[in-house]
Amino acid sequence: MNYVIKSNLLLLAGRVNLLLLLTLLFFSCSNSIDLSERAFWERERVKTLEAKIKFEKHYEFNYKYGEVDSNSKFLAELREFDEQGNLKKQVFFNKEGLPPDTAIFYNNLNNCAEYSYRIFHYKNDTVGVDTVTGLGWKNPAYKEVVKRENKYDDKFNLVHQSEFKDKVLVKVNKFEFNDKNLCVKHIVYNPDNTVQSAFVFEYNKDGRLVLTKQYNAENELLNRKEAKEIGESTYQNTSYNPSNEAVESVEKYKQTDDRLLLNYEMDDKVGKMKYKFIHKYDKKKLLESVTYFDGAEPSSFTRIERVKFK
Repeated sequence: MNYVIKSNLLLLAGRVNLLLLLTLLFFSCSNSIDLSERAFWERERVKTLEAKIKFEKHYEFNYKYGEVDSNSKFLAELREFDEQGNLKKQVFFNKEGLPPDTAIFYNNLNNCAEYSYRIFHYKNDTVGVDTVTGLGWKNPAYKEVVKRENKYDDKFNLVHQSEFKDKVLVKVNKFEFNDKNLCVKHIVYNPDNTVQSAFVFEYNKDGRLVLTKQYNAENELLNRKEAKEIGESTYQNTSYNPSNEAVESVEKYKQTDDRLLLNYEMDDKVGKMKYKFIHKYDKKKLLESVTYFDGAEPSSFTRIERVKFK
């Protein structure tokens, strides 16, 4: 679902959600294998199972004088898996300059703790996701619980998602698929069942996403994104403002033959910001990533450390 790459790139005040990006780019370019969302995650589960991974620790580092500053290491994300390779829990941390493995990081300005985590529940063809974010004074006094309930069709495509905040329904996402398991429409509904927004997707004969259109509640076109191949295993997405055809953003990325993302660049012409990633893999699992923001010098470095089941 390529249209949300831009809005999901920055997570928790600037942290890049690399797994999400990999997933979205996978859907935009796959053409020779099962394209359903469940099939993608099943391949991820099998890789995790075969590697016997119990925990993944995503450490981030800053750069100093053009080199990775080892003293800036902090735990940015923790993932826990069960013995079948399913993701059980995902915890995000977002405070720099503190020792690694700290459970909660505190803001240096207001001494508040910020954290977010997701818990996954598996039952038959339904996956429930609980997302908890908190902001409090040392011991968080406030928590907002966001719960998403997903339902799948008989081909394991996500067709319905209900989102709750503190047990109150806030929106519903519904998805439609063609006979190739490609998502052709995504409609967002308000709790009263009125349409909030809609996305329509078009593909070429090989199943590659070539056009995305976003509409508002009045069915007015808000955004158009065109995708094309510009070189060997290299692709470009261009977003346009339909009112004046001005280019809003340009994305470029390159992948291996088995769809591993090697690099990604975004030129956000509306926000006037540029950023890119360069990825390194070990046995088809992401190992390291370098991030660049608005300049030739790298801004952050991510290294993933994995703990295996005994």
